[in-house]
Amino acid sequence: MASDPKNPQAGDFSIDASEVQAFAQEIDDAQGLRTEHPGCEEAIEEIATNQPGWGAKAGVASTDVDQINECTQEIETCDKYLVATRKLDKLLTNTRAVAVHKRELLMNLVAETVDRHGKLPGNETVVAKYGKTRAYRSAIASKGAKTRKRNAKAEAAEQGEGSTTATAPTTATSSAAPTANGSNGSSTTH
Repeated sequence: MASDPKNPQAGDFSIDASEVQAFAQEIDDAQGLRTEHPGCEEAIEEIATNQPGWGAKAGVASTDVDQINECTQEIETCDKYLVATRKLDKLLTNTRAVAVHKRELLMNLVAETVDRHGKLPGNETVVAKYGKTRAYRSAIASKGAKTRKRNAKAEAAEQGEGSTTATAPTTATSSAAPTANGSNGSSTTH
């Protein structure tokens, strides 16, 4: 069954929240705004129930009650879309992360392949044609090494060793810095 974009469900891709446009608010910082807390629904019901008989005696203006009802309707309308948009946001975020991961793996594969083919006689110049790709791959490896070193230092400090000279174990990777002939020093071949 096709979903109704004006009444979206979690997981829907077609969402038409144009009805929110009339009262949509964009603010830079929500700090200082009051938030809803437990008991709100009961208080709203009490106000609505008491307004006809007690509102005037209590000094509660009917325009204030009308605005409370209007705000409640706007909140319910926003909530109707938030469930679907939060799910869509999560889905899009996860899908993007998987695509980025796959692209990074493939770019690394390209850089490694270029390095290997660059070692073949007569192919030395091919490495230069992929310099940015190889540098990108090397930057990621360098960042990972720095993170491992920082984590090892933090772990040593937590264990009470007090040593700040702890280093992460080194491993040979194919992302070593290029040598003078343009290779990365790896002896792996296809």
